[in-house]
Amino acid sequence: MSKPEPSQVEAVLSVSRMRRILEAAKLLNSTLDLAELTTIILKIVKDEIGIDRGTVFLVDHERQELRSIVA
Repeated sequence: MSKPEPSQVEAVLSVSRMRRILEAAKLLNSTLDLAELTTIILKIVKDEIGIDRGTVFLVDHERQELRSIVA
């Protein structure tokens, strides 16, 4: 069996990446709830980068506070 050409491998990886981006866009547009969006963002990043957990920092300008959400 022959090895796929580099351009074929790149095309498959590109299609796979585009599918993941489309799925992420669908998830991000599924809700306006900040807590749920934060969870979705952390899951997408976690899956894409391959990490165990992550933290999102939110700036509350009114209270002049920095909050963190860990997932």
